[in-house]
Amino acid sequence: MATLIKNIAELKSVIGGIQKDMSDANFMPFVKSAETRFIMPIISEEFYDELTALSNPTTKQSRLIDFLKQASGHYANMLSTIKMVLSRGDIGLMQNKTGNSVAITKWQYVADIKDSREKADAALEAALNYLHKNKADFQTFLSSDEYKASANLLIPTATMLTEFLPVVDNSQIFYLRLANYIAKQQKYYIVPLIGKEQLEAFKTKARQASPNWTEKEQEAMDLLCHAIANRAFAEAIPFLNINLDMRVVSETDGVLNEDDLSADRKTGMQRACLEQAEKFSNMLVKFLNKNASATEFQSFYSSIFYKPTLGLRDLPPVEPGAPLVL
Repeated sequence: MATLIKNIAELKSVIGGIQKDMSDANFMPFVKSAETRFIMPIISEEFYDELTALSNPTTKQSRLIDFLKQASGHYANMLSTIKMVLSRGDIGLMQNKTGNSVAITKWQYVADIKDSREKADAALEAALNYLHKNKADFQTFLSSDEYKASANLLIPTATMLTEFLPVVDNSQIFYLRLANYIAKQQKYYIVPLIGKEQLEAFKTKARQASPNWTEKEQEAMDLLCHAIANRAFAEAIPFLNINLDMRVVSETDGVLNEDDLSADRKTGMQRACLEQAEKFSNMLVKFLNKNASATEFQSFYSSIFYKPTLGLRDLPPVEPGAPLVL
């Protein structure tokens, strides 16, 4: 399998600060593992294969590949740290030690892992931002299932999610962790409120290259996305720091701990987000009922979810002498 980083010289140029010999046989497997685990699932296998096979990339392809190489190198360094401290062979597993060196301490090991992870995440963040900003130049990515899955969401990017949920802070990685929760809220929270047809109408227009939203549509979308974002985050809160072994993992002073937020704080965060979601969803339904017509929000207007708002002029006339009953 071809990789973005082709050789040890490229890996060294990404990591920096290398004072010892590094061989392809020892380190390139970590590059392959890093790209397979952290990069390929995000940009799609087809697009990854295209980038790794390029011999004469365009300027934009080169820029994207450079970002991805930075991520690959630091993820590979992170994966290799503990393995390269150990010596593995026919006689078993031992710790490497030479006459001029000593074993690293635990805090140095943790600090190195943390540093590599932060640099890798930052580089991947930059790559994803650049990719989405210039997506028209990367047709293989646009046709991938990975891109289509996010394009099917009313909140398709980290930048947009940050508008409705500032804690995301434009983080593509954070966004990817919430994407499935966003999809779930569209299907199981919004559809029962406004109907599948109106949701699909919003999604269809949002997927246009330059959707020409009316003022009322823009307001409805704002309310809708606020509701989805807060509800998605509320559901994700209990699971955001659980690893693949279903253990809760946090970090304190550079040391990983199996710990969690207090129940009170977690419950408080969930409650605040759920209250915001309910507030905006109620405002959305009220807004649609008030403004839906044969020309505005037609799908909602013709659905069973439409409950027209009655004004004083819509009340039936009261016969003289009859009691007034509301």
